[in-house]
Amino acid sequence: MHPSIRAFPSQAFYEGRITDDTSVLTRSLSCRLLQEMALRFEPLTFFDLKSSQESADETSKTNREEALFIINMLQVLCTKVQPPELIGEVKGRIGIITPYKAQVRLIKDLLAQWLRGLKGINTRGDIEVNTVDAFQGQEKDVIIMSCVRANQSASLKGSLGFLVDERRMNVAITRAKHFLFVVGNSRTLGRNERWQGLIKACRLVTYDSPAAYSVQ
Repeated sequence: MHPSIRAFPSQAFYEGRITDDTSVLTRSLSCRLLQEMALRFEPLTFFDLKSSQESADETSKTNREEALFIINMLQVLCTKVQPPELIGEVKGRIGIITPYKAQVRLIKDLLAQWLRGLKGINTRGDIEVNTVDAFQGQEKDVIIMSCVRANQSASLKGSLGFLVDERRMNVAITRAKHFLFVVGNSRTLGRNERWQGLIKACRLVTYDSPAAYSVQ
């Protein structure tokens, strides 16, 4: 993984024992998509949706503002960063992960609606959407993580749920080879020391209102 992505989990979970192999330090970006992204984005970025709000879905959780923001991000990556004639290079390079199954379903539904009108790419495996647990053992060039939790709960456990599980956090933030984009609410996540540390390690991009939720 990129050294900027590796640094935080190495310190937070492995006492700094993870280092960069020479091949990582000298590796060039393998496709036009990644080369163009390197001109526009930092390898490790936290997109802070300050006004987003989670919703309960039976036993799971969703955050529609985060889901819509991620679809917008994909539209930028696939149609603005990536030249249309090279859209096929997106296939298999991007993964979207979240701790909640209901958020997986929501993102898949929104993604399917958008991709129906886009030639050269579809929803079955071209852009993978799944839970953090299901992604264990996999890597993608680009990982977009939807944290979901955004609330004013008085209880830290009630506020963050699955996100207080450091094993899941470690898995989530070590799936990306080149770019890790974390989409969340800093007011909620920052109540936890580990998440506060990750946010500080990222380039922070802040959005104060839903109307501003765009990466274009």
